[in-house]
Amino acid sequence: MTTTETREELRIAEYNSYDPDDFPGSKGWWAHKRASDALRAYDAAHPEVVAEIAARKAAKDAAQKAYWASPEGVEKQMAM
Repeated sequence: MTTTETREELRIAEYNSYDPDDFPGSKGWWAHKRASDALRAYDAAHPEVVAEIAARKAAKDAAQKAYWASPEGVEKQMAM
């Protein structure tokens, strides 16, 4: 498993452990805290993975911005 895949599994575990009905100190709250702490520790230990994710997001955002500024994107916006 790559470092990016490991981080994705930790992110999913953190996301899935959240329940807005869990109160501080409850079993579910502690499970979410452990998952969040594990994700934060992993990010701190692997800044290259965080940088890679940020670069991919920036490239995706730039591509979307370019699409919506293109004639095809403008035409699609007008049709909405």
